[in-house]
Amino acid sequence: MAIEELIRAVEVSAEERIKEIQERSHAEAEEMIREARTKTGPLKSRYLEEAQKSVEHQRNRMLSLAREESRKKVIAAKNEILERAFDEASRTLATVRSEPRYRKALATFINEVTGTLPAGDLILHVDPRDEAVCREILRELRLDCEINSDLTCSGGVNASTRDGRFLVLNTIEARIQRAKELYRPEISNILFG
Repeated sequence: MAIEELIRAVEVSAEERIKEIQERSHAEAEEMIREARTKTGPLKSRYLEEAQKSVEHQRNRMLSLAREESRKKVIAAKNEILERAFDEASRTLATVRSEPRYRKALATFINEVTGTLPAGDLILHVDPRDEAVCREILRELRLDCEINSDLTCSGGVNASTRDGRFLVLNTIEARIQRAKELYRPEISNILFG
């Protein structure tokens, strides 16, 4: 509900701004028309016409700017909400290592990276807290890979070839980043319709 209230507040603010611009434009037009009416003959008509065109142009320009400003504020508010959602997901996933299902997830992460790069030429990069579990999983999978505990992450594994030409990022943080890029439109649609 807070999202809808924030968006509605931005829209109300924009509507008030548009109304203010319209009222000011109308007042300026009335003043110009009054001035033009005091003139006589063709000069009066010409001034009146020019004034009306000028006011209409200025009004349209101000309305367009107000709408654009409102649209930018709504987009900024939506982006901020999306970032908060991803930050919350990151905080939640930062504690996944302490859960029993983490071992199975780590095995899946290892399977994914070992299926991507040549096994005999592979170095797994893990957080030191995952090194022992990673060795157990490699024994169970009968994989022979070098393990380098040089990561600091919430969980997961990265893999590289010995020559450093290839690197596969498969940590929780890397997965969240990929999810942000891949699923941002879908999540936005779910949140905002």
